[in-house]
Amino acid sequence: MRSTVVAVMPLAVQMGGAELNFRQFAQRASANGIDLVVVFLECGPMVSEIEAMGLAAEVIDAGRLRHPAKYITAVAAIRNVIMRAGADGVISWMAKAHLYAGPAAALARVPAVWSQSGVPQTNEILSSVANKLPSKGVICCSHQAMQAQSALRPLRPIRVVYPGADLERFDPEHLASPAELRQELGLPAHGAVIGVFCRLQSSKGVEVLIDALALVRRANDSVHLVVVGGQHAGERGHLAELVGRVDAQGLSAHVSMVGHQTDVPRWMNATSVVCMPSDATESFGIAVVEAMSLGKPTIASLEGGPNEIITDGLDGLLVPFGDPVALAGAITAVISDERLGAALGEAARLRAAGFGADAFASNFTENLLELLDLA
Repeated sequence: MRSTVVAVMPLAVQMGGAELNFRQFAQRASANGIDLVVVFLECGPMVSEIEAMGLAAEVIDAGRLRHPAKYITAVAAIRNVIMRAGADGVISWMAKAHLYAGPAAALARVPAVWSQSGVPQTNEILSSVANKLPSKGVICCSHQAMQAQSALRPLRPIRVVYPGADLERFDPEHLASPAELRQELGLPAHGAVIGVFCRLQSSKGVEVLIDALALVRRANDSVHLVVVGGQHAGERGHLAELVGRVDAQGLSAHVSMVGHQTDVPRWMNATSVVCMPSDATESFGIAVVEAMSLGKPTIASLEGGPNEIITDGLDGLLVPFGDPVALAGAITAVISDERLGAALGEAARLRAAGFGADAFASNFTENLLELLDLA
């Protein structure tokens, strides 16, 4: 039996894992038994991408939440889309979307579920308010996120569905060799290259990695760091802080900050080791799976979602967040012991194989339909 579902997406620009996973879900919706109608709350390139998939897409200018009249108009417009589509249910992608879609679904008298892409904090207004709006449940991206979501009231039914990575894009057999890529990308030909791939915000711990690099270089002065990622909209000044930290440590010649890149697999495959030193608010860590899929030795923080991906010492290494000494020790262990790096990388590829986009979309759809009572 097929179901018609309206998906409300607050963003129309690919920013991170949540947007990637939305595209994976949407692209496979029909094959998984869903006739999907997508409502975007802003204009952007994802609108045409969704339409290119053969899906119906509408843009409703939601404006800012502090404009009550605009908010009411947007909710009413979403309700109209739901009614016109004859929808059986609604999925709100992220908490912000549910602030609009939850009331709209209630007005249309259809069930709604929302997807929690982060780790909510008890003082976080967005998730707290979204959780109070009508819904049949919440789908979280990790047990870390589920535990935090469980602290919000009222308590909703919660399911965990791990995000998926595009494993085909991050298959080393489809890419040039690390040596070739280093030459193409202007990275050092010799020595270890450490990579970090994230939006530039304080929770990602890039400053900790910079401090760790300074420690590693005391024993190995050929190590280089490449930082791939653009600025976070809420922390525009963080890039300047990171550059200042690099300069203060005398590392400007040994750190490449290359900004947002669309060809992340090439940059990642050029590295020797990938680090993700995020704090406990890291809900999962798609970049961890991507690095592991490439067979890269991967080091992440013990706290947060990556510890649900990595088994310490088997397919990666975990270190305490905010500890540059521990991080430096893990990096040094990997780059100084080729057998350790190779063993971690081989096991990492096997582990990453379980986090594909097809598995994610299938699991997400199954849980969504069950929560909507449409299974």
